[in-house]
Amino acid sequence: MSNGGISFDMRQFARNVEKLQDKHERDVRKTLRDFANIGVGAAVDRAPILEGMLGETIEGTVEKDAAIIRVPVNSPAADYAVAMHEDEYNLGELSAKKQARMPEIEVGRKYITRGIDDSREDFIAVAKHNLKL
Repeated sequence: MSNGGISFDMRQFARNVEKLQDKHERDVRKTLRDFANIGVGAAVDRAPILEGMLGETIEGTVEKDAAIIRVPVNSPAADYAVAMHEDEYNLGELSAKKQARMPEIEVGRKYITRGIDDSREDFIAVAKHNLKL
């Protein structure tokens, strides 16, 4: 006590705040990694099949504060990936067989964006769990 007032040593408080910030950042990074994994799985489930390379090249990464689902432009399936995501087409034989095995999931165009949209409940559950929301 000095000058009749109360004094506090704020160093321990500051260390505790830093620990909480570090934990929160780790939890957010884990959540983003989980989002990327969910997104990849959903995109692979919906991706059409010609030779099987497309599903193998869909990847999920965490960059800055975002989970990214993509097919790298230098992958062997890059041209096919864009066409199968954006163009109109009828499913080929292997894609039709895949669709028959998984009737609850639509195989075909917009496989990445539909996978993300269809996984909203999974993303929410992961965020609630990881971030204690």
